[in-house]
Amino acid sequence: MEHVIILAAGYGSRMRSQKSKAAQVFAGKPLIKWAYDLARTCQPKFIHVVHNDRNQTELAPLIPYPEVLWIKQEKICGTGDALRCALENILDGHALVIYVDMPLIESDHLNSLSKLDSDVKLLSAEAKDPTGYGRVIRTESGEVQQIIEQMDLSEEQQSINEVFTGILSAPVDRLKSWLNKIDNKNVQGEFLLTDIVKCAVAEKSSVKALKLTDDACIAGVNTMSQLVKLEKHYFKRRAEAFLAAGVKIEDPDRFVCTGEVEIGRDTVIERDVRIHGPSQIGSYCTLRTGCILESAQLGDASIVHPYSYLKHTFLAANTAVGPYAYCREGTVLADHAEIGAFVETKQAYVGHYSKAKHLSYLGDIDIGRHVNVGAGTIVCNYDGQKKHKTIIGNHVFVGSDVQLVAPLHVKDYAFVAAGTCVTEDVQENQLAIGRSRQENKKKSKKIAKSHTEIENL
Repeated sequence: MEHVIILAAGYGSRMRSQKSKAAQVFAGKPLIKWAYDLARTCQPKFIHVVHNDRNQTELAPLIPYPEVLWIKQEKICGTGDALRCALENILDGHALVIYVDMPLIESDHLNSLSKLDSDVKLLSAEAKDPTGYGRVIRTESGEVQQIIEQMDLSEEQQSINEVFTGILSAPVDRLKSWLNKIDNKNVQGEFLLTDIVKCAVAEKSSVKALKLTDDACIAGVNTMSQLVKLEKHYFKRRAEAFLAAGVKIEDPDRFVCTGEVEIGRDTVIERDVRIHGPSQIGSYCTLRTGCILESAQLGDASIVHPYSYLKHTFLAANTAVGPYAYCREGTVLADHAEIGAFVETKQAYVGHYSKAKHLSYLGDIDIGRHVNVGAGTIVCNYDGQKKHKTIIGNHVFVGSDVQLVAPLHVKDYAFVAAGTCVTEDVQENQLAIGRSRQENKKKSKKIAKSHTEIENL
């Protein structure tokens, strides 16, 4: 296929949004990017995007690729006119027309369509509720005769449930010829792409339709409500695919998955989990309620406890994170390592069997094997201008409420006492202690208060 034409000139006023319809995000990706990615599967020489007078500057940064050509439809007066605009600068070859607001159309559909032996190739579907769609009108022998839009249907034709998706393929020279013959004498007062089928049949050109049985994939997006409902269907469909592959998803209706995601067998996913790809989840993992994974890799038998957020994070096998942990970019946990409640990490490596289980910030740090990081430990990695590295050796014990001021190296078997602010390197087997000396004094009457007085303050 030499040319794929994406029709994206609609204003999408029914979305009631400041963004154009083509820029609306569906399952983590703008609609225009869904259409572009679909077009790319056809391996065309060029992808032509028909836009309106407002949305090119909004859409162009979303698909900034050299093979994309932008065509402005000066006046929005129908899909036929939009295609005419696109064909003005195309000399020959074949063209495939797709729409920006149909994100569930798959490459397999287009591949099957391309194999039809006909001059005009249409994608149709058997719809449970055909309301709003143009109907495919066939002869008694089953040949495609024409397509009639909803508003122009007779009472008898409204019972037809084979609908036209809007997707078609034909030679460029034929399309140009047919488009010159259509008019806007219809209820909508628009030049309709569907009318070229009638022209093709009149010229004895062959017209065939590939009829899909799953009408959910042809659903379009015109309102925010339709967008959300279609997203729900998409997430549910992905959940069903994972269930069929041996993944236990406790509530498929409350599972969100976007992008490229792989999940191993016997992994358990609780309610309200969100996974954004590219992510890889091993086998026998557990993702507890409310956790979010974004570009994360989890080894086998890893556990992510409730309401933890992992972003650009790698967990080896048998690791544990959370609850309420925040693992940011560059976090790596070796096998059997643990990150606990209210711990934040960034550019952090946590070695084998090491753990930081409570209320800590670990940034720009490498932690060796069998290290205990006590509650309230803070890595002071930023001096106001740049960040510095902290290295913790193997078998180190870091007590609670410790500040590690980078750059810093705490070597193997060192012991850092609770409450210490460490500003100098700690050598192997050394004890670092740097807290204020404790003094116990007799209370004066002025500061002594009864429990009742304290409660009444």
